[in-house]
Amino acid sequence: MSIATLLGFLAGVGLFIGAIMSATDNYPSFVSGPAVVMVLGGTLAATFIGYQARYVLLALREVGGLFFKGKVDRRMLTVETGKIRGTSCR
Repeated sequence: MSIATLLGFLAGVGLFIGAIMSATDNYPSFVSGPAVVMVLGGTLAATFIGYQARYVLLALREVGGLFFKGKVDRRMLTVETGKIRGTSCR
């Protein structure tokens, strides 16, 4: 897992909680299951309307992969090294 991803996620959650705490003393009023379903479902539906399904699914897979360490094998390292060698510094 990337430290930057984790820190960014925690900062976002912290800002969200801080905004709720500074706005009211009635914290449970901000928790609503149907509201979460509407926001996340609407966002997902709008994304599927705006983009081809294969790209949306690829993006969702990549977002999920941000929080998990990927496997690095010899083939991947060879490809990446080839990319570096292929560029020239002038």
